[in-house]
Amino acid sequence: MYAFGDLVVVKGTPGVAIVAELRKGDCRAQYLLEGRSVWAELRDLRPARDEETAGTIGATVRDLLRELGAREMELTLPSPGRCRLSVSHGAIEPETVDRVRALLSDRLVRFHLRPQGMHRIQSILEFTLIDPAAVPG
Repeated sequence: MYAFGDLVVVKGTPGVAIVAELRKGDCRAQYLLEGRSVWAELRDLRPARDEETAGTIGATVRDLLRELGAREMELTLPSPGRCRLSVSHGAIEPETVDRVRALLSDRLVRFHLRPQGMHRIQSILEFTLIDPAAVPG
């Protein structure tokens, strides 16, 4: 039904969240830019619609998680207009790195890959929230 990284709307809570942890009957829905999360019953979720997510940080993070096959994530905002996404995943191919770079394009600031042990890898991606070319001035 739902999976890690899905974008959802929680009944009675405004905004779109990402599924950050999933259990049999509930999940932790994280509101990325607000820095908060809520535990919600799965029956209280609905998938976010495309018009609710188009061009959002949530859509970018969802796409990165899927591309990397991520199992865990942490998002921080180290400075205004920048995100740092740390994800844990298994082995990836060089083509995956190329697709991640293409997905972020000019917004990519840093991309580090680190061994994490037990056949796990950590990707640390730092990128701008908004396409720099779209910022006036």
